[in-house]
Amino acid sequence: MARQDSLQQAVLLFKIRDLPAGAPRPLVRVTTTSGTVSPDTARPDPNGGVTVVWHRVQGADEAAVAASTSTDYGPLAGVVSIVPRKIAKQAYQVRRISDGTQYGFEKTPLRKPLIVELLRDDDGRASRIDSIGACVGLRVVFHRASSGGGITPDTSLAAIEKVPEPKKTRREDAPDVLLTTEAVHAANANKAANRENGCVARGNWTLGEGVGFQDVRVTYVPTDGTTAAGQPAQFSALARALPKLVAGYGVSSDRRHFGANAAKTRVETIERTLPNGGKTSFDTTITLSPASIDTIDEARTKAVVGMAFAPVPRARFLTLFLGVGAQDPANDWYAGFSVFRLARLLGKDVPETEGMLFDLHFIVNGGRDDVLVDRAACISGGSCATHKKARYFRGVGAMATLDAGSILSDAFKKLIGG
Repeated sequence: MARQDSLQQAVLLFKIRDLPAGAPRPLVRVTTTSGTVSPDTARPDPNGGVTVVWHRVQGADEAAVAASTSTDYGPLAGVVSIVPRKIAKQAYQVRRISDGTQYGFEKTPLRKPLIVELLRDDDGRASRIDSIGACVGLRVVFHRASSGGGITPDTSLAAIEKVPEPKKTRREDAPDVLLTTEAVHAANANKAANRENGCVARGNWTLGEGVGFQDVRVTYVPTDGTTAAGQPAQFSALARALPKLVAGYGVSSDRRHFGANAAKTRVETIERTLPNGGKTSFDTTITLSPASIDTIDEARTKAVVGMAFAPVPRARFLTLFLGVGAQDPANDWYAGFSVFRLARLLGKDVPETEGMLFDLHFIVNGGRDDVLVDRAACISGGSCATHKKARYFRGVGAMATLDAGSILSDAFKKLIGG
């Protein structure tokens, strides 16, 4: 019997059993539920047999061919069922080749493409496709599990390429889940001889908006005569926040110069008795305190503006802060890091604070202060010129910050009716 999708044909023999010798040969009529038979009427040969040919262009349903006749001994009938051979579909698996987990900034393209290999699946046994003819036309589709972003192209045709063997690695937030990663480029260059041709498809992933892990799965696109087998290839990426404007309040020490203070003196009249019994008197000046310079170190609460950013996308624990004092940005500087993010380094399960309006930063304060050019000249002659001298460390502390950029952006959208 032929396949369901091709021309189907069968030669059928109907035979009248136990027909008495010399009995007239009755006319046999042949019918079918699908297709055609030829001839549709015939008389049996001397042995009682009627041969017909059944055929149809294609079809998947069962066909029945019936032969019937009437004799002096009563009606006779026979039925043959014809079942087409089912089409065996070729199955394909998708295997991840490139990094299972990458790191990048939200709304930006990842540095490495997503690469998968298509494998032929024969009853669960996967085999590599290494010929152009077997690979051409095979296609995969990239499905984003998170909103925003996109894959270019979202549906990719496979082609024959050299395939590096994957290595095992682990995703940070799921240490028991084994993932594969692309071998180091330099090592792959040295091991090119160990690569084999494979049927490979790829796409470039631009992350969507929002921080945290985003996921993509890759599946084979079935065609006529093929089907998908196995599990989709899974990719994930940790999206870090783009540098953002933040504002907060911090307490720092300021040293200020107020000028010279004259020496404090007191004039006293002194009387003395002379040898001849007479008296004399004179005035003398007594210095109570020497001349001095007024300087003061005081803690002041200051408004601070700056940028919070992730210098290394894959370092989940690190978010840095750089800022300046709003009142004197040229001479008041701040640097620090997110305390919440640093808690991840200690294995603490803390929220993705990069996506929150609020954060807490440990900060170091530095700046430049007024320093007298000539202290002695200021004391003696009142020439108290100053210059700015860098004091790179004033103190440390903590600062609560708000995502000022997002707040201002939302306010502006409401203002314009967006």
